Amino acid sequence: MKRVFLDTNILMDYIDNREHGPEAALLLDLGKRGLVCNCVAPVTFTTMSYLLHSRGRQEIYDCLQKSSRGIEVLPMDAAQFQQAMSFGPVRDFEDMMQY
Repeated sequence: MKRVFLDTNILMDYIDNREHGPEAALLLDLGKRGLVCNCVAPVTFTTMSYLLHSRGRQEIYDCLQKSSRGIEVLPMDAAQFQQAMSFGPVRDFEDMMQY
């Protein structure tokens, strides 16, 4: 089965129905139907909760719950952090942590 790595922006596109919301919804639907294996880093949900901080706790929880269905959360440890740091200054450190 094809594995698809979803970053925070894809899930936020889905939650907030941003410009690429329909494409994000399609990817999530493919995962729910078992046609692809959608994967995320654990930090994705931490970042999402921060980005959604202006919403109430229940709404944040509901958004995280809705966007996590059918998604595999990949392990992350100090090795990934060190690998991200090894690239030096980058434009988007969050992306480096997730890849």
